Amino acid sequence: MTSQGLRGLLCALLLGASGHLTAAELNVTPGGEVFGLPSNAPLSQFVERLGEPTARLPMRGGEQGLLYGNATLLVFKSQRLTQVRCWLHSRFTPSLFLGWLDQVEPGKDPLTFAVEGTLHLGQERGAASGWLNGHEGDGDELSDVRMSGNSEVWLGYGNSDDYGIQGESRQVVVSLSVSIPEPPAAAASMGVMNRP
Repeated sequence: MTSQGLRGLLCALLLGASGHLTAAELNVTPGGEVFGLPSNAPLSQFVERLGEPTARLPMRGGEQGLLYGNATLLVFKSQRLTQVRCWLHSRFTPSLFLGWLDQVEPGKDPLTFAVEGTLHLGQERGAASGWLNGHEGDGDELSDVRMSGNSEVWLGYGNSDDYGIQGESRQVVVSLSVSIPEPPAAAASMGVMNRP
C-alpha cells in the first residue's frame, strides 16, 4: 500500500472513531436518507453527524445554511433540511462572482456527496446520462434537472480539467443540488408512520 493510501486509511479510521462521516461515506437518496440520517432529522443531528460547520449562514425566507468548507451547503428551514448542495469550487471562474468563497478554507477533508451512489462531482456528463435517462426532467447545454420521487435533482456542468487540450473538451458535473421535500403534514405532525 502506498504512503498516500496509508494516510487515507488512517484519516478514515480517525474520522470513523470520532463519529463523523468521511467524504466517501456521504450519500443522498432522494425520498430516503441523507448522509445516513432520515431526511426529516433535525439540524442538530446533521451537525452531530458531520461536525460543526465552517459557517452558519442566514438566508432569505428564514432559511439557514450550514457551509462545510467551501464546497458543501445544507439548507434548513425551521430546523428541517430542505436542500443539499455541493460544487467543485476549483471549476468556478471569477466571472461567477463567487470570490468570497475563495476566502473560505476548504478544510482538510472537504465534504461532498453522491446522489444514489451514482451521480458524483467530476463525473463526465455522458456517465451521468444513464441515471438521467431514467428520470423525468429537462436540460440544456449547461445543466440538467430531474425528478426523483418528489425531490428535484439539479446537475450543473463545466469543462473537464484538460479544457480540450487532449481532444474535444468534455463536460463534467461541477455542481449537484437535491431538494428535500417536506413530509406529508399529517404524518409529520402526528408522528404517524406508514403501516402495512
